[in-house]
Amino acid sequence: TERVRIEKDPNAPKVTLLQTFATIFSSRAMLGIIGAALFLMLSQLLISGLNMYLYADYFGDVKAFSSYTFINIMLSLVLAGFVGRITGRMGKKEAAAVATAFTGAVYLVLFALKLTNPWIYMISSAIGFLGVNFFNLVIWANITDVIDDAEVKNGKREDGTIYAVYSFARKVGQALAGGLSGYAMGLIGYQSAAKVQTAEVLKGLYTISTLVPALLFFCVTFMLVVVYPLNKKKVEENSEILQKRRAAR
Repeated sequence: TERVRIEKDPNAPKVTLLQTFATIFSSRAMLGIIGAALFLMLSQLLISGLNMYLYADYFGDVKAFSSYTFINIMLSLVLAGFVGRITGRMGKKEAAAVATAFTGAVYLVLFALKLTNPWIYMISSAIGFLGVNFFNLVIWANITDVIDDAEVKNGKREDGTIYAVYSFARKVGQALAGGLSGYAMGLIGYQSAAKVQTAEVLKGLYTISTLVPALLFFCVTFMLVVVYPLNKKKVEENSEILQKRRAAR
């Protein structure tokens, strides 16, 4: 349903692509949500790239990895039914910050515990990953808030441009993270030809699968709390301003 009707002004001056990008990248909200998304993507792709090796080499049980994928999907489906209520009460920024901090804390605890039971690790990491799944469900609504904020400040609604810039930034993040797991494996000395990895390599594999994602998740939280300015109060203020402007037209 198209809820926002764009009124075209024939007398409005033409805006160049360079001016459009300059306006967008001067937006703290845009930079904050892009930064959060990039750190989130780096952590997610690192975990997905390392999990198979972690369960196969460190735990010696790939069945637990298959169960992890299934449980993670099921928990996400259940979580989707509560996202609207949670964000309505807390605010999208606030709830996402708490969620990603929770995931970071869980992975930090997993790093400290040095678990050897694959099923305990699998269940713990699946529960911890709920925070990431929550943010992935909310983030596109955050982009709508960024669009509203830009309209309040600039008097223009640039849905397509902002979505395009954000999508392009995600693609850049995916490209950067594409070889991250391979680089990390090389850094710890992992030998793909070896049937059994050394104790030092296995220790390093567990570390980069838990500690590094934990730090990246905390970076997501930092971007949301410190850089991204659109808290619940600000979003509601922007909504009221835009409603008054449209009513006046």
